[in-house]
Amino acid sequence: MRRIVLLGIVLVVLAGLAALVLWRPTSPTTAPDTRATGAAPESAPAVVPARDEAQGATNAPVVVEPKDARSTASSLPLDAPGVLRVHVVAKETGAALTGWRVRLVPEPAPRSGWSTQEVDAQCGDAHAEPITAGEGWIEFECTPGTSYALSAWSDDARAPGAPTSASVLPLAAGEQRELVLAVPTRADLVFFVRVLDLDQRAPVAGARVRARVQSSSWSMNPEKIRRPVADRELGDAATDATGLARLELCSWDRPYVEVEAAGFGRALASVDGGHATPETALDVLLTRAARLSGTLVGASAGEVLLRTRAWELLPGDQRSMLVAVDTSDATWSAKLAPDGRFAFDALPAGCELNAEHWPSDGEPMRVGTSVKLSPGEERVVEWHVSGRCTVHGRVLDGADVPVTDTVVWLVAETSPQPSVFGKYDDGRNVIGKERTNAKGEFTFADVPAGKWQAGLAPDVEVRFGNPALDVVGLSERFEIAQGETQRELLLRVDRGLFVSGVVRAPDGSAPPHAFVQANGVDGRASFTQNTSDGTFHVGPVLRGRYRLSASGEPHAPTPVVEVEAGAKDVVLTLTAGAAIHGRVVDASGAPPPYEVQLAAAEGSQVRFAMMATTTDPNGEFKLDGLEAGTYDVVASTTGGRYGVKRGIVAQPGKTAEVALELDAGVRLRVRSAYEQGSLLVRSDGALIHMLQPDPKTAVECALPPGRITVELVKYVQKDGTWSTETITKQSLDVAPGETKELVLEAPK
Repeated sequence: MRRIVLLGIVLVVLAGLAALVLWRPTSPTTAPDTRATGAAPESAPAVVPARDEAQGATNAPVVVEPKDARSTASSLPLDAPGVLRVHVVAKETGAALTGWRVRLVPEPAPRSGWSTQEVDAQCGDAHAEPITAGEGWIEFECTPGTSYALSAWSDDARAPGAPTSASVLPLAAGEQRELVLAVPTRADLVFFVRVLDLDQRAPVAGARVRARVQSSSWSMNPEKIRRPVADRELGDAATDATGLARLELCSWDRPYVEVEAAGFGRALASVDGGHATPETALDVLLTRAARLSGTLVGASAGEVLLRTRAWELLPGDQRSMLVAVDTSDATWSAKLAPDGRFAFDALPAGCELNAEHWPSDGEPMRVGTSVKLSPGEERVVEWHVSGRCTVHGRVLDGADVPVTDTVVWLVAETSPQPSVFGKYDDGRNVIGKERTNAKGEFTFADVPAGKWQAGLAPDVEVRFGNPALDVVGLSERFEIAQGETQRELLLRVDRGLFVSGVVRAPDGSAPPHAFVQANGVDGRASFTQNTSDGTFHVGPVLRGRYRLSASGEPHAPTPVVEVEAGAKDVVLTLTAGAAIHGRVVDASGAPPPYEVQLAAAEGSQVRFAMMATTTDPNGEFKLDGLEAGTYDVVASTTGGRYGVKRGIVAQPGKTAEVALELDAGVRLRVRSAYEQGSLLVRSDGALIHMLQPDPKTAVECALPPGRITVELVKYVQKDGTWSTETITKQSLDVAPGETKELVLEAPK
């Protein structure tokens, strides 16, 4: 099950895998492994049904023949190792899979319920990772009484088959057990796409729809600009006269589709299981292509590369908090003419495009400023590669002591405010890394004109309570003008300030894991830490006051405690948590999983404004560790089918039951004269989307029918607390299946 938390407007997406495992114990004293799906009975062979790729019929099954149970001699010592033999086979045919790597590790104590952060628990030493040979068998020696996590995958990305995992219950002393790991190897996902012209809603025939494997572009240690690598292609189709295209894909490849058509800008779309028929096809809306041309002054060879974040090419309703494409940045390239001219003829509208010069020889560099084009726009620019600047800097603490042997990042400006660089800062914005010398000095050479931030690189271990540094500081923002060649910087940092204490469960015990967060009252920075023993030592932190709180499943968050940087012996006590359990049904036949969104009902004062998860294969979900309050629950598919339950009261220590039925939704197009702020889109009061307004093009989304309210808000901070302030608000009624447009006019 996947769970997502949005704290304010921050979203973290977590995903998981499911597996089918069959086993037959050879010791009569060992209970069946109830965590392994479809365990074989003692008196019959274990059968793995397989589906025919085209017809859905079963093929020859995988059969594990029963064997006579072997008694475990009573004279065996209690620590006598057990033997686990694993047979890796194709689910559909039962054929042995060779070249598959198998991993067996002791399994940590099971965890359940809702948590705002994962905890990286140590679970013991792993076995070696052997590779299956011709018959697909692997053998492990296991410690009696230990639960294990078993997983298998192929090192060859082109090999068919889903990475597969399962839990294995403890073996008895001397027990010998055989287990069949049945790996899905055939396409299990039929996916229909309907390509439409955004403005005319007319089908686009002949559009190219290419499926590719998702692969993260995040880089935790970026040093230089990297050339994007094209993701592996999985399928290719063209739309027919009705704008439809059909693909057969494997869900474990985490595919996405890239859509291109003559005269239109490129678009990306997520792939899920809710679009298996033409009637439930995913609508992908293309905007008229824009054109960008110009001259790169000071360059006569190489090429210009344009880059944008992949999520910006998603259709409007896929930019919601529930769906995202995790892939490399979308890019376009154009060769430079001898006089430095270049041209791009088919760019998408509404995306922030950033330019890079890739010379024939030498290092690539960023050029110009970000560009955002309107549909059909033709823009001419002039960018420069000359006038590089050398940035000299020094890092000092509050006592003017140099901070030595510490990494400093140079980052393309992404925020109008100074910040503490974090682990998840976008790697493509980091231009360089330099380490301070014995005098605390650093130098960045060849920095182009533009807006920048320089600051300490993030300490990746700090959130686990093992900081490598005792200093922290805000970044320094600066702008380099064309022709500027020298710049001096001074970075001031705070040293040795922490906030420490303990987290307690409602009964006074230490929770097995908790997530502690310290939010600066002045809004400058937030600091977090995971703890597995109830103690915390958050920091280093900046000078000032902090609002401190903790969360830990299955309890609800602690009350907020305000402390000064450097505070010790702080006690945070978790409160009794509430839970919501539900089941989602779609009468159209679209199978689970479905997306489920939980939002605080209007007027309900809970700290987590929006949360989300994915149902299990039975359509069920559960969120616990909730604050007491009133919530709205929304279930959906990316095909635009919705179900809503409003006003669900969550009470401490209790579980509220919810049943949702999916039905046809509506589409809303929002045209806004505003660029700043966020659009809160509600259906009969239930918060469905939080979107970014765009004054140059319409923002489109799917949502449940009813009274639709669109509120444009800005986030303001007062006394260290973030809240929303309404800029404008409008409502309209939309019936099932309708598409309507709403315009937010700027005041005259």
